[in-house]
Order: sequence, then C-alpha cells, then structure tokens
Amino acid sequence: MNDSTSDDTQVTPIQHMRSWLSACDEQHTCKALTLDRPSWLVDTVEYCIVPGNNPDNYTALSYTWQDSSSSEDTEPFRLLEDNLQILTQHGALRNTSEPPLPKVILDAMELTSHLGQRYLWVDRLCIIQDQEVATISEVMRMDQIYAGAYVTIVAAAKCGLFDTLKATPSDPKFKNQGRFTEQSWQIRAHYSSVADSKWAERAWTYQEAILSNRVIFFCNKTAFWQCECATWDMEFLSPGKVLDETASAMSEFSLMRNFSVPSYPDLGLYMDLICPYNGRKLTDDKDGLSACLGILNRLAPSFPGGFIQGLPTLFLDYALLWQPLKECYRRISTSENARHLPSWAWCGWECFVDPWSFQSSFCLDNNDSLRRDKAGSWKLKNLVTWEASSSVRGSDSLEETSDQLSTKIPQLSTPDVQRKETDITNPCQKLNPHSSTDNDIESVF
Repeated sequence: MNDSTSDDTQVTPIQHMRSWLSACDEQHTCKALTLDRPSWLVDTVEYCIVPGNNPDNYTALSYTWQDSSSSEDTEPFRLLEDNLQILTQHGALRNTSEPPLPKVILDAMELTSHLGQRYLWVDRLCIIQDQEVATISEVMRMDQIYAGAYVTIVAAAKCGLFDTLKATPSDPKFKNQGRFTEQSWQIRAHYSSVADSKWAERAWTYQEAILSNRVIFFCNKTAFWQCECATWDMEFLSPGKVLDETASAMSEFSLMRNFSVPSYPDLGLYMDLICPYNGRKLTDDKDGLSACLGILNRLAPSFPGGFIQGLPTLFLDYALLWQPLKECYRRISTSENARHLPSWAWCGWECFVDPWSFQSSFCLDNNDSLRRDKAGSWKLKNLVTWEASSSVRGSDSLEETSDQLSTKIPQLSTPDVQRKETDITNPCQKLNPHSSTDNDIESVF
C-alpha cells in the first residue's frame, strides 16, 4: 500500500496509523509487555521465518483461517516440520505459489513494514502445525504472545486489509463545529462493524483482541485504533481531540482496557469474559477450551487452585451450576483419537453461557450489599446451617440430630423479579454483574 500522496488535503491510512502509534508511544502507558518471546517470527524484510529470540518489537495478526483460504479445495499454506528449513531461507515466502500465501497475511507483512517494524507473528507461519508439542506450547502462552506484541492487527474486513480503505480529509468541516454526537455515533458504528464480521464469530479470535494492549481494527472500508487509553479513527476521533462525555464513556466500555486482573478472585470478571466467548464457532470442537486458555492463564494468578476444564476450582460448586443462554450443541471432536471435552463444563458445549446462572452465587453472601437482591434467573439458598461447638454432645442420637438439622432448612421460593433480557450473543457487548441499571450492557472491545 502506497503511503504517499500528492494532495496536501489528504492524509493516507498509513499516515493515520503511524500517528496513532506515535501518540500512544508518547502519551500512554499501554506498551507491549516484556514476556517470553514467540518461538518463530516472520521477517518482513527477508521474507522468511526466523527464531523469535531477538529483542526487537513484533506485530501480531488476528484473522480467520476460513476466510483467508484461497480455495476450499486447496490445503492452506502453513508451517510444517517438512518445510521449516526451507522457510528459514531468505526470500522463501516470496516463492510460495502452490498454495499461495493468503492475501491477509501478505497485507499484514506489508503493513508491518510500513509501520516501521520488521517482524510479524501469525499463527499459520509461526507455529509448527503438525508438531503437537510445539502447538500445545504456543497455545498455552497465547496471552504472552498477544500481550507482548507492539500492536495487534485485527483483520475483520472481508478481503485483506487494504482493498477498501480510503484516505480521509485532514480537516473535515465538522471538526470545528462542536458536533460531539458524531463521536459517540462513530464509536458505536466501529464496534457494530466488528460485531457483524466473520472475525467476531470465531472462537480463537475472541481472546486475541482482549489480550492485546493495542489494536488496529480493519473493517467495513475503514480502520480504527483501540488501546487501553483511547479510541481513534481516520475521520472523527484523532489523537489530541477531546471527546465529549458520551463518547468518552463509550470508549471506556472495553474489556481490553479493564482487563487488569485484581489480586482477588473476581468471579464477575470471569463471567464477563467466558459468557460471550462460548457460543463462538470452532473448526474443531476439541479446541473449546484451548481457544480461551490465554484468558484463563491471565486470570489464574488471582484464582487459587486455578481452573478445572475452565471452571474455577475455588468456586467449583457455584460454577457447576452454569446454564446455556439459548440452544446448545455438544462439542464432539472430529480429530482422530481426540478426547471429548466433559459434558459438565461449558467448554464441552457450543453455547453462550447465561450470566445469571453465575450471578446467583452472588446472592449467597447476605453481607454484600452490592450484590444482594439482584435480578437473576437463578436463586441459590443455603440448605444447611453449620454451627461450631467447643464440646461434643454425646447424648444426641442420630435421629435427634437429623430432626434438629431439618428444622434449619429454609423453604425455597421463586424470586419475584423480572429477568433482564441481554444480547450476550453480540460479541461487542458484556454484562456488568455488579449493576442492575439500564447501563448493564457494555462494549467488550
């Protein structure tokens, strides 16, 4: 993509993207984290695969394999044990004509170079696809790969990155007219474009954007920027421009920006992340848990005991009460000798999870005024009251103890509340479990 222009009134898309990166580098703290490096990277100068142990920055690509295949009958080009040595030779990626590299990857390589970076991480070329140990190792640290990227490129457009991008006027007339409603409208339009894309339907892509510190989204004939501190685009929202109150609030409704894991096990954050994920599509159903391991790894330090098949060990009795929001389909792997995911865990089913089935656990703690009496489709009550005694009353018979216990069991009642209808199938929405107002729906991205 040519980033030069002969018209002084036009700012090219590449120039916009460079300005976003520059402004974020200078003004924000949302830089790439210093973590373990990927095993392999694409060298966009030498057009080959190189070891990932060099200290330079790298960009990462988030895209859909299904849409990037050149033909349904053609096996997609990927890194394998047999071609690893060939692809480490200079210029090797220029000669991949059968099958060719997908256009989205070629565009991402070009964009990486235009942004002043040399290295790109893309799963198809940086994970040895037929080497099980290598694949598992990389999948287990997806959180580190995307959090360590200088910027993540999200390909939510239908074809490649550049075909439909348009340069925009450097000084649109409305900029000085105080039309602040344009800002909030634009942010909503950007998120809607992402939500309507094929990219937003796929399970693997869900964590890739959330785990990234800075993202450039390509969708619907435009591109826009999102980091932990700002949302910018090529038209209404630019670095240095003050957002109106509504637009500022909308731009902050982001799991990416709020994904600072607390020191305590936050079941509400876990719910916000898992409920919108589990209904997304997978090519192979065995990946129902693998595709969100990056998110679980990020949460693990604050959850003692970690997770069992995606369910938090600390809250296992609560988490086992999960329920599907709508229809659910059993995930049965088509891979040879693959073990099926358990039926008692949400990862064993393709369905969005009902957030209120998790919400019911908050009602158990009657001392928590913030979570008490919240609307929900499920209500839990303790059936047993445990008491401590300094002595053992040996005179009590088993029958007497049973009678005493039965008198403490409360009657179950159906809560007199209206269940709030939420569109959790929208990948650009999340539910706030700590609020029961009309603002419960918030943007994921």
